[in-house]
Formats: sequence, C-alpha cells, structure tokens
Amino acid sequence: MLYKKPIFDENAYKTLYLKCHKTTFDGSQLTALKLLYAWRDKIAREEDESTSYVLPDLMLIHIAELLPKDIQGIRASCKLVPELVEKNLEDIHRLLIQAIEKPLSETNDGEFESLQNKRSIASSDTNISIDSSLNNDNKRAKLVSEKY
Repeated sequence: MLYKKPIFDENAYKTLYLKCHKTTFDGSQLTALKLLYAWRDKIAREEDESTSYVLPDLMLIHIAELLPKDIQGIRASCKLVPELVEKNLEDIHRLLIQAIEKPLSETNDGEFESLQNKRSIASSDTNISIDSSLNNDNKRAKLVSEKY
C-alpha cells in the first residue's frame, strides 16, 4: 500500500489549542500558534520529517504562549532547541513579530471569539500539565540530538 501524506488543514491548530492548553490565549498568541503550526507543517514536508521532530506540539504551544520578541528569546523558551528550529530561527522570529503586529482578532471576524468560547468549554474537560509534557518533548529532542 502506498503511503499518502495527510493534506494540510489550516484550521488544525485550533484542535491542538483546544486539546492541549489550560489557559486562554489572546489574539497575538493564537495568531502565533496558527502561523507556527503552518510553518512546522511546511518544514516537515520539505525535510520529510514528522511534525513532532520539527517542533513538538507542546513546545509549539509554549513558544506561542510566551511570544518571544527576539531570536534569543525563542532559544530560551526551549530547554533544548530542535535542530530545524535552530536552522530556521529568523523565519520563526518573523512569524512571531507578524503575530504581535496583526493578532487574530483583527484578521478574522468572529473566529477569535468562537475559538475562545470553545476553549472555555474544553478547559473544564481537559487539563494537561504543560510542564511535564514539555519535559517529555525535551527528552525526545535530546535523544535525537545525541545521535548527531
């Protein structure tokens, strides 16, 4: 059977946000999540790697939450910076600046509010500890980096 790569869904970041985050993002943070999610998918396809290898879900959420203002801040937000993140820090920085300058609430009427309402409902159902999950992602990233 021939493997077919999944088609990119530009709204899949919403599912990630609703499942994995215990606090509410503002418009800039949601925009950062959306842009980073699309960037990660693009890089994973170009490099023929998994999205988790490029940037683990919870690390992606963590960067979007912190919204680092400079490249050093991006590095500091990851205990162990994944190889493809390090390689693309300038692109990631541009995406974060774009998110700060044009947050989701300004770009899509109703989408931001709708997602926040869903988040309020989902937060009572799901609570994942980001800190412990980030540690697991960092352990996986460390194992990968030790191979090289």
